[in-house]
Amino acid sequence: MGNYSVAFWFGVGLLVVNPLIGLGGAALCSYLAIKTKKKKKYAILGISIYALSWIMLLAGGWLAGPEGYVLVKNLFVKIIHIFK
Repeated sequence: MGNYSVAFWFGVGLLVVNPLIGLGGAALCSYLAIKTKKKKKYAILGISIYALSWIMLLAGGWLAGPEGYVLVKNLFVKIIHIFK
């Protein structure tokens, strides 16, 4: 895997968990808004979580760089092929 820094692996970690937090958080807030009838509260929370996921994506891309992007992309391609 090479001799990468802690910052590189932290960036890769941010890139990996980004879709889970962004889409999962938005979906969870949508569900809670419907269940609890507190639409405004959960709409704001869902948008905030989704915006945070974009900050994570930018920070992860900056820390991991092009090599980290390729590593994460290949990981997601392998995961997608498992479920096909």
